[in-house]
Formats: sequence, structure tokens, C-alpha cells
Amino acid sequence: GGSRSTDIALLSSEMQALEYLFQLPVDAPDGSSNSETIVVPLLLEVSDIEELRSKLTQRNNKLYVSNLISSVALERLTADCLSCSISIQNLIFSDPFVLLMNENIFQTNNYISALRESNISVTYRYAPKLSCITANPFFPHYVGNKYYSKYIDKIELVNQLRLKCSTPIFNTQETDTSIIFDMCFR
Repeated sequence: GGSRSTDIALLSSEMQALEYLFQLPVDAPDGSSNSETIVVPLLLEVSDIEELRSKLTQRNNKLYVSNLISSVALERLTADCLSCSISIQNLIFSDPFVLLMNENIFQTNNYISALRESNISVTYRYAPKLSCITANPFFPHYVGNKYYSKYIDKIELVNQLRLKCSTPIFNTQETDTSIIFDMCFR
């Protein structure tokens, strides 16, 4: 909403990228131990990707990142997969939040899209359903030593979000919270 940015085009584009990441498929584990899967809790530095490269063999075709991957590690992993320096068929994250921790959602979205376009399956073990998107036009405006309530154009905000996203949109300033609550627990 407005507290994040007063640029409605940016807000709607960010939400579109977030929605895309939440809609990746879920590939729950089947319970059997799989020697083809390399499990790493964290990929934070370029050196982590280089170390991972040495662990991968021809038998490994799945990589499971269970906790966190940084932007720099995701960038390097993507580059190595696209150049065939690392050969994996499936990239699995525990949930969407592993990816949402990165500072640039557009870059993260682009890396995941590039991996998928190169026929690498990108999935989650678990993903909550994105039931609705709440749009909040409010933002605090600081003048002198006081904050004042200001609002971005609520109609434009909701319309731009509806153009870019398929998930139901609710204006927090006008929608009864019980409607949003009910939507989330259907």
C-alpha cells in the first residue's frame, strides 16, 4: 500500500511478481528417501554455489533449499544452471517465503522465470494459498515534526492491482474486515 510506496504502478507490479511466486506448484515429499536429492539449508554466498557444484553428480537431479537463498546466491545458481555448469532438473524450496526474503522481488521473479523457461522444475514443499490481496491507500506524511494521514488514489490502486493480479483485491479502508477474514478461511 501507500506506506510501502506512493507509486501505484510499482505497487501493482510488485504484487504481480509476488503473486507469481505464490502460484508456483507444490511438490510435497513422498516420504521415501531419495539419494538423487541434495539438501541444503542455506545458500547465501557465491562460494556456497561453488561448493554445491562440487557436491552434485550425474545422479543428483534435485536440489532442495530448506531455509533461505540470498539474491546473490539465486543469481549465481540461475546463471550456472542456464550455462549448464550445474545440472539439476528440480529446484525445490520449502515455501515461498524462502524467496520473498530477497531484497528485489523483480530480480527474484526473473531468476525463477528463467529457470522455469529452461525446463527446470521450480516447486515448493508447502505453499499457503494466496486467498486475497489487501490494498491500503494510506501513508503517513511527515511535515515538520508531525505526521499527517495521506492517501494515494484508492480507485487507481485497486484498478491497477486488478489489471495485474488474478487474486481478489480488497481496499482495507472500505472493506469490512470480516469479509477479508472469511475469504482467507474458505
